[in-house]
Amino acid sequence: MSITTADAPESVDLDVLWQPIKIGTSVVLPHRVIQTAHDQSFGGADLILSDKAIRYWEDRARGGAALVITGAQTVHRSALGHVVGGSEGWRPEAREQYRKLANTVHPHGTKVFVQLGHWGAEDIGMAHLWNFRELWAPSDVPSLDAGEHPRPIEAEDIDELIAGYVATALNAKEAGIDGVEFHSGHGYLGMQFLSPLTNRRDDEYGGSTENRCRFALQVARAIREACGSEFPLGIRLSLAEAATGGIDLAEGERIVRVLSASGLYDYFNISGGAAGHEFIVPMTSELREQFVPFAELVKSIVDVPVFMAGRVTDIRRAAALVAEGRVDVVGMTRAHIADPEIVVKAKSGRVDEIRQCAGINQGCIGRVALGREMSCTQNPTVGRESEWGLGSLQPVETPRRVMIVGGGPAGLKAAEIAASRGHHVSLYEAGDELGGQLRLAAQLPSRSEWGVVIENLIRAIDRHGVEVHLGTTVTDELVREVAPDVLVAATGSEFATTGWSAASGDRAGIPGLENTSVLTPEQAIEAPSSVGRRVVIVDETGMYAPLGVAELLADRGHDVRIVSRRLVIGEKAAATLDLPYVYPRLAAKHVTLQPQSMIDRVRPNGAVAIKSLWDGEVTEVDVDTVIVMMGRKSVNGLYKSVKGETSLSVHRIGDSVAPRDVDAAIFEGERLGRAL
Repeated sequence: MSITTADAPESVDLDVLWQPIKIGTSVVLPHRVIQTAHDQSFGGADLILSDKAIRYWEDRARGGAALVITGAQTVHRSALGHVVGGSEGWRPEAREQYRKLANTVHPHGTKVFVQLGHWGAEDIGMAHLWNFRELWAPSDVPSLDAGEHPRPIEAEDIDELIAGYVATALNAKEAGIDGVEFHSGHGYLGMQFLSPLTNRRDDEYGGSTENRCRFALQVARAIREACGSEFPLGIRLSLAEAATGGIDLAEGERIVRVLSASGLYDYFNISGGAAGHEFIVPMTSELREQFVPFAELVKSIVDVPVFMAGRVTDIRRAAALVAEGRVDVVGMTRAHIADPEIVVKAKSGRVDEIRQCAGINQGCIGRVALGREMSCTQNPTVGRESEWGLGSLQPVETPRRVMIVGGGPAGLKAAEIAASRGHHVSLYEAGDELGGQLRLAAQLPSRSEWGVVIENLIRAIDRHGVEVHLGTTVTDELVREVAPDVLVAATGSEFATTGWSAASGDRAGIPGLENTSVLTPEQAIEAPSSVGRRVVIVDETGMYAPLGVAELLADRGHDVRIVSRRLVIGEKAAATLDLPYVYPRLAAKHVTLQPQSMIDRVRPNGAVAIKSLWDGEVTEVDVDTVIVMMGRKSVNGLYKSVKGETSLSVHRIGDSVAPRDVDAAIFEGERLGRAL
């Protein structure tokens, strides 16, 4: 799969983005920056587009997006979606919610399309307790993800499916929605018909490219007949599948030619891949704008606008892509999650104020993949728009002097929000740099974009005039000297080194750990000379960090082994889509992964005895250094010493409350900043 990795130009004229573009015969987008369809898991219990989702889209409209496209609205009873998935658009009850959506976003000058979707085999037939069902798909090809065998669609089923697409499109049109998009990408039903991997039929819907395109053409014709030629209809298309036996680039080109020749589609929204990690790529992938070559190819074929999304995170890069004629309309989807005001800020010359997406994938797809409502690591207002949305931050009537101790993500976010409301904020950091443990994360291979998060936070406190004191350890005496009205302890956490685990709570730690050199991840990252050649990383977290530290050390020439009691090392990074990128690199660098095991003890000679969880078999490896990643402990001495001060309002946030991930830290900073 071809990729584009160009950096954002230092200076670029954004005016090219603000040129209107016509979609079909009746709709004009005011400019070229949109937010494409994505699932937020904000659906209500009745599986109809929820008020919460509408409020989410409203903020993107208020922020200036030219077009928002809803997450896939399922078109038939056979596609209820996963527990987290979608909402049903074919039911009459959906119409009123579509009307509410249109009436909410239109006053802001934003257009709204409804995406028409069906999951096909990419579904779970028993997800909904009250409606167990078989899955429908072109052929009996189970999903590589869920693995459930579908029932091949029969002739009468196709008529029923097409009627569902039409019903959903009519619901949208009659509610005042501006257009619809047929989802034929990302491995879902439309793509399952197009792909030779998932379409194994021997009737008129299978075999040749033309036959595999038949379903997409029939759906489009039926929508045209029902809704009229002036109602815009686009198609979301994965141009290449990145799977052996699937749609390759040559076949993708043939499919586009067949669909384009029909004249049925008013735009092509180009993407790629069928698995999530291929089109919702994390920072670990180091991919950017990876579908630009696909969009360029489609532009050379079709005579209608070409949309494209895929890690376009910088508005200047979006402008460059349009100026170079590579795409017509740029989808900045996760970028709009991180900052719904991208367009407003860019148009008013405030590009540096944009909170740029870093591809973290923890708050967005990472939560959705786990069956949770979407949020955003950097922008905790996502999913909370009704309470924390645009315009909700109000100036305080009586500004207070707020002293924040700790320059990690929690402290930085609290400082930003409190200062933006008019408080006088001073931030104290014991180290020489702001960012806390994010600075460690940013030093790991392929994870430098954690630095983007730090930069976003620092720029924000600079804009709001936060007074920063680096290299300052805060004591009780200093607190009394500063005499703030409010003290916020955001002092973070530190890595534990005993090797104690609740999984073996009968022992104080790893026996014999004193027989070897023991380091924390921080020491291993920042003091390379302290790390011996043979390294064992003991992982209790199940998160990405042990994988990243292992890759860093392997790059430095160390012989690295990760030992973890987890079933899969880094299992919590599966939801963020990092594993398909980091695992091949670790294999190529000969990092040994030893899951379902624990360190039994360290021998007097320094050898590490590793015991299988299941049969108790012990193997020994010679090591020079053990890196312990078995938990952290809160640093909260300052909080405890001053919390009884009657003249002082004392709070603590982030890891100083309990060690957790960065999402919790930034959320608590936001919440406290709003509450002060």
